[in-house]
Amino acid sequence: MQAMAQSMTRPSFFRRCRWLLMIAFLLGMGILANGMYTHAKALLAQYLMEVAFEEGRKQGHAARPWSWSDARVTARIHLGEQSHYVFDDHAARNLAFGPGLMSMSDLLGSGGHSVVVAHRDTHFSNLDRLNTGDQIMVEHLSGTKSFTVIEVGVISAHDMSVLELDEQALDGASALTLISCYPFNTVKADPSLRYAVRAISSR
Repeated sequence: MQAMAQSMTRPSFFRRCRWLLMIAFLLGMGILANGMYTHAKALLAQYLMEVAFEEGRKQGHAARPWSWSDARVTARIHLGEQSHYVFDDHAARNLAFGPGLMSMSDLLGSGGHSVVVAHRDTHFSNLDRLNTGDQIMVEHLSGTKSFTVIEVGVISAHDMSVLELDEQALDGASALTLISCYPFNTVKADPSLRYAVRAISSR
């Protein structure tokens, strides 16, 4: 009787194991598929932004990367070995795909002071590697401009002075400020801090 009970229990046990393995497999495939989808979406977005930027350069005005976008691609910024297309708006939905220009600042390539923001763990992940004297190249709709880093450091999130610049002090040059959350390489950023890089073009 005991042997019969064991023989009846084993198939039930193995069936449960098979179901658990199948569920684990399906969950793993779902996670993998989601990761692949996210990566594919990011690659497609970069391609569409590239197309929009080149179209904007030909037409002389910024173009939307996709029809439902409320932002346009106005520039391409080179930071060391990385380069990113820049939106003319810094709304969170746009920062998921690339850096954004703060609304109160000047368009890249138009002179004045341009302020660009991006996430610390994606597009501006190497911002803290820039040092004074380093070069930042910006391709805009009407040409290319090179900026020299003059100041880097951690600032308060409430410090608005980083957005201010005396245009007379520029004396014909353009200014570029890049801002990201801080610190880098951590799971959670400190909401009270920002990392800023300020650069100036040749006159």
